[in-house]
Amino acid sequence: MGIEQYIAPKFAITHKGNTKHQMRILSLSYMDYEKDNVDMLSLTLAPHSKLPSFGDRIELLLGRSALNFMGAFYVSSIKENYLQHYTIEATSIDYTKEFKIIKSRSFESLSYAQILQSIARENNLKAKLDFKYQDSITHLEQNDESDSALCKRLADELDCSFSVKNDTLIFLDRDKSFDRRTYTINARDTLSLEIEYFAQKHYKSVELTYQDESGNTRNVKVGKGVPIYRMSREAKDDNHALQMATTRLQALNAKKTKGHLSAIGRVLFAGGYLSLTKDSTTSTHIITQVTHHLNSQSWNMNVEFESER
Repeated sequence: MGIEQYIAPKFAITHKGNTKHQMRILSLSYMDYEKDNVDMLSLTLAPHSKLPSFGDRIELLLGRSALNFMGAFYVSSIKENYLQHYTIEATSIDYTKEFKIIKSRSFESLSYAQILQSIARENNLKAKLDFKYQDSITHLEQNDESDSALCKRLADELDCSFSVKNDTLIFLDRDKSFDRRTYTINARDTLSLEIEYFAQKHYKSVELTYQDESGNTRNVKVGKGVPIYRMSREAKDDNHALQMATTRLQALNAKKTKGHLSAIGRVLFAGGYLSLTKDSTTSTHIITQVTHHLNSQSWNMNVEFESER
């Protein structure tokens, strides 16, 4: 399993930028997601620890020979088990701000990148964007929808990974051509490994039906041949409909495998590529979730992944 199993784990927590605090940490869990969920840090504190306040910023560093910055979080929940311990939960999004507030507005003649940058600025976030349609001009309605829900809707339509990490709104193309960090693991070095294989659907084309502003039914199609996947969506014009149909066809013919492994803990992030070697064959997957469990004695991780696009 490598030399890392023989080096005791290290971790450090900063509270509001200060490494000196009175939180006596017994153990921690860190859940890191590629998309769809907010990252979560859970701290177990000894009784009589000094507790943080809601919305306080906490940073996590961990490693073995050296400490690595893992992420920034905001306290969202405090639970007490009387005379036993406290559990502090913190999320990568500060929910005391406006990201979850319902809004209604229009974005006129802006690119997807400009819209996302605007949302990031409103929520005091930086933006990291890299996806196929980011420069496409669009008209977008946000009706009784939070910024968080709007970003998730766009990510689904455009087949992107959307997340908020370290005060940054991240929107990345899930296509394999995107440059992601690669982590290498040999199956022999895992504590357990499970892989589920799916029959590939092999849709040749997608046909999308929508109603235009005049109430007329319109159809667009991407690809050629059968089988055809038919869908209905809201779209403002043919270009918008074609974008959704193209990303849907790509998504339909992906996800050939899904897997889960557990291993000795190391610095590894969701959203990167997993280069997995098993029985002299190497396959590449997107890491969709990593859960780290850490105390003063041990550091283990669970990794979920799915097949590369």
